[in-house]
Amino acid sequence: MKLVEAIARHLRPAEPLQHLKELQLAATEGWLLSSAEVEGLIGCKPRIQKGKQQFTRGSFCGLL
Repeated sequence: MKLVEAIARHLRPAEPLQHLKELQLAATEGWLLSSAEVEGLIGCKPRIQKGKQQFTRGSFCGLL
């Protein structure tokens, strides 16, 4: 039984909204994130369309 509980604890999914909390903290504190850091948090590389100065994915909006 202890082994099963240990496996279950290990397989428990991470908090699903943690990445949004980290983005909110960075915005609140005014931190500048690198493209790699943003990619790690939102799951895709931030690419800005030609003629635009911001990147938007879902509720996240990043400025150049």
